Amino acid sequence: MQVERPSPFRFCVKMADMYYVYLLASQRTKWIYVGFTNNLWRRIEEHNSGKSEYAASRGPWRLVYFEAFSSKEDAIEREQQLKRHANTLGLLRKRIARSLKGEGSGGRVSNAQESARKRGIAPGNRG
Repeated sequence: MQVERPSPFRFCVKMADMYYVYLLASQRTKWIYVGFTNNLWRRIEEHNSGKSEYAASRGPWRLVYFEAFSSKEDAIEREQQLKRHANTLGLLRKRIARSLKGEGSGGRVSNAQESARKRGIAPGNRG
């Protein structure tokens, strides 16, 4: 009896169908901004171009962390969790800080970090 294996493409979700919770760090004030969007790169550009009223006075911004969700409701819930519960955000900030320092990876830069650096959104890129 042959078992049918599902196609890996059957489980893929298009980027357009994703929702993102993201953390931006102000390069000027070290402020952390938590938000959610369905288009991460557009939203970062909006923050950096001053189209976001709240973020305009604190920029420029760099992406330091994001989580992807296939459900809009899950993304909104996670954003609210990070905004309401200081301890949750504090623990995430510590984890991000360790990642940015290279701890836990033996000082190696991950493929994701390298890709982000090439895009101009990685830490240390003031460009």
